[in-house]
Amino acid sequence: MWRKLLPLSYPVLAVPCRGRNPGRDAGPCLVSQSAGEGIQAETTTLTVRCGDLRAPAAVEATLVVAAHAVASRAPEPILADPFAEVVVRGVGQQPFLRIVDGTTNFAEIGYGWCPPLFGIRARTFDEFLLAACRSGIRQAVLLGSGLDCRAYRLDWLTGMALYEVDQLTLMDWKPVFLANCGVTSTARHRCVGADLRQGWPSALCKAGFDESQPTAWIIEGLLPAPPSQILAPISALSCPGSCLTADYFEGAEPEVVDDVADQLHGLDSSLGLHSVGSDLPRVDPAAYLAAHGWIGRSAHLVTAFAAIGRPVPAAIAGPQHGALLRILRATRLDTGGLRTATW
Repeated sequence: MWRKLLPLSYPVLAVPCRGRNPGRDAGPCLVSQSAGEGIQAETTTLTVRCGDLRAPAAVEATLVVAAHAVASRAPEPILADPFAEVVVRGVGQQPFLRIVDGTTNFAEIGYGWCPPLFGIRARTFDEFLLAACRSGIRQAVLLGSGLDCRAYRLDWLTGMALYEVDQLTLMDWKPVFLANCGVTSTARHRCVGADLRQGWPSALCKAGFDESQPTAWIIEGLLPAPPSQILAPISALSCPGSCLTADYFEGAEPEVVDDVADQLHGLDSSLGLHSVGSDLPRVDPAAYLAAHGWIGRSAHLVTAFAAIGRPVPAAIAGPQHGALLRILRATRLDTGGLRTATW
């Protein structure tokens, strides 16, 4: 969702789809389980322990992927993720099982904004990565990917190296579970379990990340964090021609975001949840990047609906929901001959 990482104490890409028909204009290309059979892919997890899937980060990650599942089965879906519901069932948290079973829904518990908001965010990030690949980039890092299935649902170009970095529990569980379901990535895919407050750059480099290659970065739900934890390390690791996208709130997170924790705890008191807000001073990520060798722009997330010819759903039209969430896109200056993607 949006993480509380405190110090320690655009055009639609038309790519042919394989597998099932994901529905009208449901987003970028997918690789279905059946379509994945026989594909030689390398998926590696660099950690071996499995922690508590009821801890806060895992619960928040499950909420997001449950929203992806609901968004994917809408009559006119904005996202096509055939693996989201599978992951929710694998985690087995009762509030989210009831949602994917249809015995309740996000709207009934007061959070009808979750599927359209997280669905359009996922689609926007998917299209950013595919555009980066089309521009010639062959290395991507997904920071804070949680249980999202982007590594599996997108059809990656040959030679793509993909790194997911998030908490150990999530990076242990997700690739092993999906592999047991017969799902693999078409990229050279590595899951890196690391503390996103410190130490993750070293873990990423040990996993094979190449600092000399332009990189596409996705920063998902992490920018309540201070620059020293996320943006500064990314700048240090990014050569010219690299690009990034991130979501962040314009000002403090709306109260409705923190209310989700209270509501879900009421549905299942055993779930570990916390506020996602941060008490640290806010830094404008666009301004920070501009001062550190990047050029970019940001826009309200709801404008992504216009880019795909859809009206903004009423559930996220108000300022308490999607209107304050912005998407930032930036490119490291001096592309060094790489064709800059048009996002």
